[in-house]
Amino acid sequence: RSPRTCWCLLPLLLALSPPASLADDREAARIYEQGLQAYDQGDQRAAVIHLKNALQMDPTILPAHILLGRAYLDEGSGGAAERELQIALKLGADRALVLPARGKSYILQRKFKQVVEQIYPTTGDSAVDEEILLLRGESHIELNELELAERAFDQAAALKPDDAAPLLGKANVLLKRGDDAAAEAQVITAI
Repeated sequence: RSPRTCWCLLPLLLALSPPASLADDREAARIYEQGLQAYDQGDQRAAVIHLKNALQMDPTILPAHILLGRAYLDEGSGGAAERELQIALKLGADRALVLPARGKSYILQRKFKQVVEQIYPTTGDSAVDEEILLLRGESHIELNELELAERAFDQAAALKPDDAAPLLGKANVLLKRGDDAAAEAQVITAI
């Protein structure tokens, strides 16, 4: 009732109430979870909204940047995906989680040179490295570097011999060279 009593009780009240930043972190995590659920349900638009809201509250939520980048990719927004994935890398994201998506963002923007200059298969995960090699092969085709494309597809096939994607990539190289019969043979082998 007296000002002195209020000032004495203030530290006790502050100690009992959670810090505002902790409440904000919890709310940001809750909103991130909503974004994750929306993404898992295929609702990219809702996922983007939730993830952007979560990142406004806490811009250091690493999984939110990665997921937002993937949601942007699904929407066909290569530039926005590239930005989010770059932030994720700066925050310390595992390269294996980011590089394939980043390569796809470059391809959406027709930045094929960036794919071959910046995206390398050095993650140690054969499935991820194969995906990166496929992106590199596709980019080399677009740059009309057919020998390098063929080499990338051969390396991808060595990592996952039972996967049809490297064979189909190699068929595209053969088509570019005008060897329709060999391309058809590659497609038949892939099937």
